[in-house]
Amino acid sequence: MKKIAIILSGIVMLTALSAQGKVIRVSEGQDLRSAMKKTSPADTLVVGAGEYNMVSTFTLSGDLVIMGAPGEKPVVHCTGFNVGTKASKLVLEGLHIVYDRKYLVYAADTTPVNIDLIAVRDCIVDQNQNGGSIVLNRSAMKENRIGKIEIDNCVVFNAIQGSHGVLNVTTESTVEIGSLTMTNSTFADFNRGAVIISKPMAEMKITVSNCTFYNLNHSDNSGGIFRVDKGKVDISVSKSIFNFGGESPKFIVVSGSGKATVTDSYRTTEQRRVIGELGLQPASGTAAQVFKAPGNDPTADGVSFQIIDPKLAGQKIGDPRWF
Repeated sequence: MKKIAIILSGIVMLTALSAQGKVIRVSEGQDLRSAMKKTSPADTLVVGAGEYNMVSTFTLSGDLVIMGAPGEKPVVHCTGFNVGTKASKLVLEGLHIVYDRKYLVYAADTTPVNIDLIAVRDCIVDQNQNGGSIVLNRSAMKENRIGKIEIDNCVVFNAIQGSHGVLNVTTESTVEIGSLTMTNSTFADFNRGAVIISKPMAEMKITVSNCTFYNLNHSDNSGGIFRVDKGKVDISVSKSIFNFGGESPKFIVVSGSGKATVTDSYRTTEQRRVIGELGLQPASGTAAQVFKAPGNDPTADGVSFQIIDPKLAGQKIGDPRWF
C-alpha cells in the first residue's frame, strides 16, 4: 500500500509539473547529462528505471528538477553539481544517487553562489566511501547565498571521507544559509558528524525531525554531530533517535547567540556520557537492543531500524519508514 501511495503521489506531482513546463523523459542508454543541458527552468527531467552516469560535475545554467519515474529508483552515478548563480532551485527526487566524487553540491573558493532551494527528496544517497557531504561550501566570494537546504524522506549512508555527511561550511566560506531541514530520513555510517558550520552565520535555522541516525562519527572526530557554534544558528531536534560511534561523542555544540532545543529524542547507550546532550535522553539499551536489525547499509536485505525498545515502541520516534 505504501509503494502504491508513493507511485500515485509521483503521478499527481508529474501531472502538476507538466502543466507548468515540459516533462522530458530519459531512458536507460540515453545520455542523462545531455538531457540536463536541454532543460528549461520550468521543465522536469524524469528518469526511467536503469543506471546512468553523469561523467563530470554539472554546472546549473537554470533551475533543474530531476525525478525518478514513479515507482522506480533509477541509479545515478553522480559527480556533483555546481549551483552557481543562474538557478533558483535544484531538486533531486526519487533517485538512487551513488557518489563518484566527494560532494553532491560543491562550491569552490572562487565560485559565486545564489540559490533559493537545494532539495533532496525520497532519495537513496550512497556516498560510496567517496562521499564527505551532501552540500559543501568553501566559496569566499561576495555573492554566496543558499536560501534553504531540504533533506526529506531519504536514506543517506557510507560517508567515509573526512567531512560531516550532510552540510559542511568551511572557515573560508562567506555563505549565508537561511535554513536546513532534515526530516523523515535515515543517516548511517558517517565517519564524522552530520553538520559543521565553521563561519559565523547572521541567522540560520536547522530543523531535525523524525530522523534515525546510526553509527555517526565512528572516527571520534571532535567536531560533534551538529557543530553550529559560529554566529546565530538555532537548532531544533525532535522525534529522532541517535546511535554514536567512537568513545567520546559530542551531540550539539552551539554558540552563545544560538539556541538548541531537543524534544522527544533519544540515544542508544553504548557510551556512558555524551557531551552536549541538551535534553537528549537515553534509550533502554545499545543499538542491538533498541533496533530490530541495525546495520551500516539501511538499504540492505534484513536491515531494520524498527524500534523494539519497549520504552519507545509505538511513540513514532525516528524515520517513519521503520514504523
